[in-house]
Amino acid sequence: MAGSGKSSLINHVFMQKYPDAIAIDQSAVGVSNRSISATYTGIMDDVRKTFATANMVNPGLFSFNSKGACEHCQGLSVVYTDLAYLDEVKLPCDVCGGRRFKEEVLRYKLNGRSVADVLSMTVSEAIDYFGMGSGDIVRKLQAMSDVGLDWTICRSASR
Repeated sequence: MAGSGKSSLINHVFMQKYPDAIAIDQSAVGVSNRSISATYTGIMDDVRKTFATANMVNPGLFSFNSKGACEHCQGLSVVYTDLAYLDEVKLPCDVCGGRRFKEEVLRYKLNGRSVADVLSMTVSEAIDYFGMGSGDIVRKLQAMSDVGLDWTICRSASR
């Protein structure tokens, strides 16, 4: 049945008829030491925008891949120590405490929580936290919960 248009049917016809459905494409999950479940699902973009709007700052500030990244670990949450003839050792960043962000970023709050606090929540906790106020975020989180991923921590590595 290869090439018969099954994916095209779903992606074009079905999704137009049911716009609230969530489509999962066939592309591979990117393997990166920066990817977390919140970036893979698209939740991170929404979280950045929500924090930026609430604090009247640029969304890029809430990215651990650029402006908001801890300068010591470059937003990786860990540092690597080369021990010459031994395997390198990976340790939590002692500057950001593994939270990935600069201290300046963590001062910005949304309902009393920093972006790192939110990313440390499970999917279930994040649904409760965002409630009805952030439709796209809650919809994506609910989809994760519906397939049994409500225990997943939003900052869990996606690999």
